Amino acid sequence: MSSTCVVCRARKSATMMARPTATSAAATVMMKNTSTCALKFGVSVVVNRNPVASALSLVVSFLCLAALYVGLDAYLIASG
Repeated sequence: MSSTCVVCRARKSATMMARPTATSAAATVMMKNTSTCALKFGVSVVVNRNPVASALSLVVSFLCLAALYVGLDAYLIASG
């Protein structure tokens, strides 16, 4: 038998899961670049008068958002 109680182990695992993880500088730069890309191409969808250019901007905007979701480890949302 373990010397610690079940409640104590649950509290310990909950506090370990609640700790924020340190992000690397490369991940931060990637997030900033892809969010900037998504914003620029999102504005480009509205501003472009050519429908083909607007559609291509929309596709690139979706790809940037998918990259953001992959960076957040949300693969199910990124694949949708």
